[in-house]
Amino acid sequence: MVQEVLKVSQSYAKQGVSLEVIDHKTLRPIDFPTIFASVRKTGRLMEVDSDWPNGSVSSTIIAEGSKACFESLLAPPRARGRRLAWPKRSQPMTSVRNAPHGIA
Repeated sequence: MVQEVLKVSQSYAKQGVSLEVIDHKTLRPIDFPTIFASVRKTGRLMEVDSDWPNGSVSSTIIAEGSKACFESLLAPPRARGRRLAWPKRSQPMTSVRNAPHGIA
């Protein structure tokens, strides 16, 4: 995903728009001071990854960035990216076998 974001940032750079890209997967634990410094510098926060939007690293970064840098934000924080799909079941689950009467 980082390579895709870097390509997008290069295309925006040709249009005169500067983007800061921080690969948070290399920041273990998450380096919030680096992220907050970027938000305060740019006034923007966009989290791009392939995780689910709720209960994920993305949602944590958006929430913490919003709290810590609220006064610096010039636009609402955004979460973008491809979302992973749940695998499909081969057969629907219709009942539980050998369950005591009244449970299934």
